[in-house]
Amino acid sequence: MRFSNGQPVSLAVRIVFAVVGAVFMIIGIVSMVQSAQMQKLCTAEASGTVVELKEHRTKEKKRTRISYTPVVDYTYNGQNYRYVSSVSTNPPRYKVGERVTVMVNADEPSQCYIQGDSAGTIICVIFILIGAAMFVAFGIVTFVNVVLRKRRKLPGY
Repeated sequence: MRFSNGQPVSLAVRIVFAVVGAVFMIIGIVSMVQSAQMQKLCTAEASGTVVELKEHRTKEKKRTRISYTPVVDYTYNGQNYRYVSSVSTNPPRYKVGERVTVMVNADEPSQCYIQGDSAGTIICVIFILIGAAMFVAFGIVTFVNVVLRKRRKLPGY
């Protein structure tokens, strides 16, 4: 494996990229498993209303990025609850006043998610794909390269 200027990529750099790729995959997989567990637990439906869009500002270089997190009030078994989504989007996915279906854990009604909100799943898939690409590109290529060099007893770099 070589840089665009023709210089070889050191073994340490390839290993670091492979490890970062593996970490991305693990984060994506763990997040997806947690999401699946939440969907398994939260089977009761409640009607909710988006009461606020929390604005988040992130500075990147000279630009400021803005994203919006929905805050939903819902009632379950006569008790009022408030849910702040863990996913922020731009443009906002919901409007203040919009009615949404909230899937609730009947044993722990403060545990919930907005039905049909797939942004978190998309983020998990992106993490897994980026991690897999990095791991394959750097990890497997490096492993094969090291094994072949050892078999041929060629000097490494």
